[in-house]
Amino acid sequence: QLLRYQEDYSILGDEPRKDWLDFAKHRPLGRDDIRLTVGGQFRARFELKNHEVFGSGVPSSDDYFLHRYRIHADLQVQDWLRVFVEGKFAFAEDRDRLAPMLYQDKAGVQNAFVDITPWRSGKSKLVFRTGRQELLYGKQRLVSSFDWANILRTFDGARVLLTLDEGDGGTWQIDGWWTRLVQVDNDGCNGADEDTQFFGIYATHKRSSKSGFDIYALGFSGDKRTSANGRMGTDTRMTFGTRLWCKQFEPWDFEFEGAWQTGRFSGQPDNAWMAAFVGGYTFKDCPAQPRLSVGYDYASGDDSPTDGHVSTFNQLFPLGHAYFGYIDVVGRQNIHAAHARVDLVPCEKTKVWLQFYSFWLDERKDALYNAGGVPIRRDMTGSSGSYVGSELDIVVKYQLDRHSSVVAGYSHFWPGAFIGGTGPSKAIDFVFVQYQCTF
Repeated sequence: QLLRYQEDYSILGDEPRKDWLDFAKHRPLGRDDIRLTVGGQFRARFELKNHEVFGSGVPSSDDYFLHRYRIHADLQVQDWLRVFVEGKFAFAEDRDRLAPMLYQDKAGVQNAFVDITPWRSGKSKLVFRTGRQELLYGKQRLVSSFDWANILRTFDGARVLLTLDEGDGGTWQIDGWWTRLVQVDNDGCNGADEDTQFFGIYATHKRSSKSGFDIYALGFSGDKRTSANGRMGTDTRMTFGTRLWCKQFEPWDFEFEGAWQTGRFSGQPDNAWMAAFVGGYTFKDCPAQPRLSVGYDYASGDDSPTDGHVSTFNQLFPLGHAYFGYIDVVGRQNIHAAHARVDLVPCEKTKVWLQFYSFWLDERKDALYNAGGVPIRRDMTGSSGSYVGSELDIVVKYQLDRHSSVVAGYSHFWPGAFIGGTGPSKAIDFVFVQYQCTF
């Protein structure tokens, strides 16, 4: 699982392990009702970026090597107590452009929490969790552990998890939490950001694996924030949203997500929106089983920096490149994004996908925000237009065995009129090759 703490190896019981790396899964410690699971992951990735951020800054080309190591222990005591601890070590070699918060965490605690389960009935249960923990909800548009990044994202806080089995194939998963974002400190211990709070309720209902819906309310409070307009202050807002997905009409599938934000930024009222839609069709009887899909993403921008209102959507803690391209110069703020995608399975262990995006600003006088929510280009007059550009991503994944995989990709970004009117406008190229082993 993306969240390693969601893995459940109790199905192994005391049966002989067929995979030699399973020797450390669900092992008894003296007593049969105390079990320990150990796991880990190694990941190495080479990246090459040419004309990063459209040629702004130096060097114009940068190639570097990223490697990351994770190790965890999961202790289960009877059916009411659990302790999960995971460490991580992330390094960047030969990275010339500075971006330490995305690339390096020499030694850190990724997860360290205690679960107490006071109630359990069949598949239903109530869990209280406290400590450091990754968060991931829905399709990761707003809340993600950001596994693509070398350092991952995590939070300190408390959480309540309620699972309700309806008995007729339907289930509810309802989570509530209050946390603070953990900051990377390569000169000391990683600690919670006292100026950032993240809290909320997220509920998921599934009738089957083919359909379901989410409803959520996400709260965010950040002190000492600076807007693209240069205004400084506290950003406090609530995000109310829902997500629907359906595969019951196969070979068709679709997904929709929409959210509304309200709050205040530095005393100014905030009112913002986002929406996303994806629809696809799978040709199951054709060679390589191609799936063709199209999608649209929208996030509101601010039409006037001086009218006393804020309309730029806050993307919170997303996985950006999955929806706006691997080059990561576009985020879910002040944007219209249309895309088309082809997924292929040419052989049993190989997957190939191609994605083409086109981007436009929602409001010409607002900024272009990158995947991290940082404004990277702006024309206060709006005379540069709204067309940002287009991106093509080509990715190939080969599953070597149960534990190991290799992924390689190439991306190209063609800058549009807005980029040309606001600074250097060179096309961007991005190449990566990644090996990952998980046990």
